Amino acid sequence: MKATSTVIIVLFFVLILSCNQESGFYGKAIVSPYHYVYEEDNIYFPHDYFIEKNLEGLLKNALTIDKINNFIIITNKYNDGFSGHKIVFHINENLDIEKVEYVDWNDIEDGSEIKYSVEKIILSISENPFTNNNLVGHYTLQIKEEYTVGELLENEGFKDTTTFRIFNGKFKFYSEREKLNGKEWVISQNEISLGIKESPDVYLSPDEFAEYKWGNDSIEQILTRYEIDRSKTEVENQDFITLIMIVDENGEVNSERMLIREKMKSNELLEDLKRDSKITSNWQSAIHNGRNVKSKVYLTIRIKE
Repeated sequence: MKATSTVIIVLFFVLILSCNQESGFYGKAIVSPYHYVYEEDNIYFPHDYFIEKNLEGLLKNALTIDKINNFIIITNKYNDGFSGHKIVFHINENLDIEKVEYVDWNDIEDGSEIKYSVEKIILSISENPFTNNNLVGHYTLQIKEEYTVGELLENEGFKDTTTFRIFNGKFKFYSEREKLNGKEWVISQNEISLGIKESPDVYLSPDEFAEYKWGNDSIEQILTRYEIDRSKTEVENQDFITLIMIVDENGEVNSERMLIREKMKSNELLEDLKRDSKITSNWQSAIHNGRNVKSKVYLTIRIKE
């Protein structure tokens, strides 16, 4: 699904890039539910409530949306005290992007000036902004920069130049619940919805899985001692049963949370496994986003015929 959605977005973007200012519009804003996860670190510069909060007063109104007459105006801003930028989209009721404004600045004053104009744009948003303000958007701008050196730099041999560059940006209007619970909570919910985590604290698919310190061969050899007759299980169509353990951030296993996924005719095997310190010790925790995390481990035990 992810690959398919990416192809769809790319096709839309190619169509939009064929539109420019000479036609009177920049093309249409594409409404599509298929977006990168906003909180992922990527090439898109973020504009949102949490960016504003982290800058502690330097940045106000990092992201706004206003309806004026028949237009939606979306503004993205950034200011860290040393540099900043502002992007404004004017979108009509037909989702035509009629105007795009871009400026940026820094605290260096040398008499030079830059005139910015947006030549082309690709903009994908998750909802129609006229009916829903809870938007996520990703965009790419092709920007023309007309640089005028000014008298000071001209005397030093610098020349006026015209250049083009690309700016990738993104924005998200967070709900009041998301703002209240915080960005870490939002990221956790993303991971649950993507199947990376089973719950707020147990990972199913971390970047690096938990490992037995002495290697897979060692733990497999230990488990051969617990091979079981089929008559002690209710399993019919597979040749193994599955032991599930949770290895925490410190590499420790809570034996009371161990279980066998398949139906067994008694708890005898599970109780034996819980008491075996060679199985419940010597684990290295899983790693996700550079930190140790709690995760599930699945071990198989063969059924003897």
